[in-house]
Amino acid sequence: MQLEDHIGDILRKALIFFEREQASLVTLSGLTPEQWQQLSEHGFIQDIPPQSLPWEKIGKFFRLDPQRLQAIAEGWLPPKLEPIPLGPVSGFHHIQTAGSTSFESDSLLNTVNSYLLANSSDRQAILFDPGWNATPTLEIIRRENLNLTHIFITHQHTDHIYALPDFLKNFPQAVLINFDYYKSAPLKPITLFQDRLTVTPLLTPGHSRDHLCFRLCGILPKQELMIIGDCLFSGSIGNPFYDKEKEKTSLMDIIFVGSPNTILCPGHGPLTTLKAELDHNPILSHPEWQQRIRNNNSLSNEYHSI
Repeated sequence: MQLEDHIGDILRKALIFFEREQASLVTLSGLTPEQWQQLSEHGFIQDIPPQSLPWEKIGKFFRLDPQRLQAIAEGWLPPKLEPIPLGPVSGFHHIQTAGSTSFESDSLLNTVNSYLLANSSDRQAILFDPGWNATPTLEIIRRENLNLTHIFITHQHTDHIYALPDFLKNFPQAVLINFDYYKSAPLKPITLFQDRLTVTPLLTPGHSRDHLCFRLCGILPKQELMIIGDCLFSGSIGNPFYDKEKEKTSLMDIIFVGSPNTILCPGHGPLTTLKAELDHNPILSHPEWQQRIRNNNSLSNEYHSI
């Protein structure tokens, strides 16, 4: 599975997060405006191999690791994590569905991740983000004779919740857990699957005002799994549509305070681990971000108030 963001996407986000001017980047790198346009839109420049691009200059401009930038441009991928070796949970399904939003052309489909977990002993199931299309997930539920009891929503952007009405129609008893749910309920862990699974909600605004992540304990022996929505993608981070400083805080103070072997399940692209991102994600190589991650690594942010 390819990364959600190519190197051009990552550089455009770096311009936003580190408040740099595109014209200065183009001048310093020695690229022509046309070459930058190609790199920004497509992730490559025609007739120039990735290793020949001025990564040292680009990295210095942003204070990012040039080797990480070049690795992404040359096709770096995180270690393959699927299938996940499960503990007491019988099924972990990573489901992708595609659709088109109003700001995209019909030829450019947006592919989003959904995650379905099932318990073998009582056939209960929970879903994280319905995605564009309910059909693939409903087929699994019917094939395995599951009962969907909870639907968790990371945020209410269209691509993540478009299929929600279909699930509520088929499973009207399912509890919907989203940002609005926690306006009237404590932001505290939920125990499921006969007390075998704990789902801890974490308030992570930035990409959107209502963004939540979910920490899952009990699936893997001595290992956590996090559903992280659009906070972060492997090799990149989410667009700060709501607030870039809040997104930075969500990443530094909530996502990156766990164990390095924590599995991260993003809203788009492949699964990754906290360690793989700390070691390879170009955005996270900025010295100030690195220092903040090190300072916060001893924190344990279990609860965050809405």
